[in-house]
Amino acid sequence: PGDVKYVDANGDGKITSKDRVVLGSYQPTLTAGLQTSLTWRGLDASMQWAATVGNEVYSALIRRLEQTSDMYNLLDDLLDSWTPDNQTQRYAYASRDRTMSYIDSRNVNDASYLKLRNVTVGWTWHVNATHPFSVRIFATGSNLLTITGYKGYDPEVASGTDTGAYPAARTFAGGIDIKF
Repeated sequence: PGDVKYVDANGDGKITSKDRVVLGSYQPTLTAGLQTSLTWRGLDASMQWAATVGNEVYSALIRRLEQTSDMYNLLDDLLDSWTPDNQTQRYAYASRDRTMSYIDSRNVNDASYLKLRNVTVGWTWHVNATHPFSVRIFATGSNLLTITGYKGYDPEVASGTDTGAYPAARTFAGGIDIKF
């Protein structure tokens, strides 16, 4: 009682490496993108969107933070682990003696997302029609919005394993472009 339960997938009565099953794929079933721009008089705007659907990510970071046998930081959720009086919890009993030897489905998560990767807005002033001199003032923002159900930092991780790497930074920039 209170321990993680594994499925005897091959039905031989033992939990071994022969019971391993595919828990998902980090390859999305659909990848999409949209880039659009608009120009009107001296104003211009552009934006870029990206999306994936049907991909899963394994959260190695969360698994590590659940290991009560380690001497590292732990999730505060583990304070609500299984006990004889608290038997309906997501987390198994907390013990330094229990090792987590198998990867399980609790840390495989849907990583579908919709991201607003870039927005740029600008205004160009042409001095006059006879001279090519112009001034463009612009502002741009990157990694502005991510819509996802994924609970980690960023659903877009390499090889489908989230180790807790810092996500792409949200950046803002502006400038003046002068052409002669």
